[in-house]
Amino acid sequence: MEKFYVEETENTPRIDFDPVSGDLWLVGESFPDLAHEFYRPVLTWFQSYIGTTRGPITLKFKFSYFNTSTAKYIINFFSLAEGAHAAGRSIVVEWHYPSNDENIKTNGEELAEGFNMIFKTVQYSA
Repeated sequence: MEKFYVEETENTPRIDFDPVSGDLWLVGESFPDLAHEFYRPVLTWFQSYIGTTRGPITLKFKFSYFNTSTAKYIINFFSLAEGAHAAGRSIVVEWHYPSNDENIKTNGEELAEGFNMIFKTVQYSA
């Protein structure tokens, strides 16, 4: 599969999905005007990647801000990750949050509640 990359903008995150390493990053702020148009191809790539590869995957979220529309798509990512985990795939979801923003950490943990997958929080210096 080809690498999937989208440059960060003022209201959309950088998407940096590397199929060779299995590191899939979503980084920045996320409040796109049309969330479905932004996230649909990202989710399509992720679903295809899960279905056509066998190596370990680390799905990494590093949002400094995200809105409710984005939260719905995060849940879609978590659902796909959970399905892959249930099928025996080595998949980890990492939720990166700045040391000065416990709200981002809490938001990620709340979104992950109820999903059966490996979920880790990772603090970084802001």
